[in-house]
Amino acid sequence: MVELRCEHNLLGKLPSDLHSLKVLVCHDDPLAELPDLPNHLERLNAANTRIHDISDLSRDLRFLDAANCRIDSAPQAWPGNLTILSLRGNLLTSCPALPEYLYQCDLRNNLLTQLPINADEFDPNAKPRHFLY
Repeated sequence: MVELRCEHNLLGKLPSDLHSLKVLVCHDDPLAELPDLPNHLERLNAANTRIHDISDLSRDLRFLDAANCRIDSAPQAWPGNLTILSLRGNLLTSCPALPEYLYQCDLRNNLLTQLPINADEFDPNAKPRHFLY
């Protein structure tokens, strides 16, 4: 299985055998934690769940939507290929440096006291980017 879409259910847990997944869409489920994610997962939408830990993200992840969860800390480093990041409505107090190729970032409605350290380093002449803090 390459893609699993199980959103808008009453799932409290996902199977642990998701080794071939590239896409996981599980938003609006009462999940409290994610299983071990495969390294080649490219898209994860876990918005409006009860997850609080996103420390072990796939290195190939390009899209992450974990808005309105219970996440209180970001990973130490983001996957290098991440282009879309939405963590709005969580409990983040800090955020590590953003990935170089990030195109869209939404960190609104958290508890941040400062922006990511490289938030002002992106080339304004490059492809337009959308950052919401």
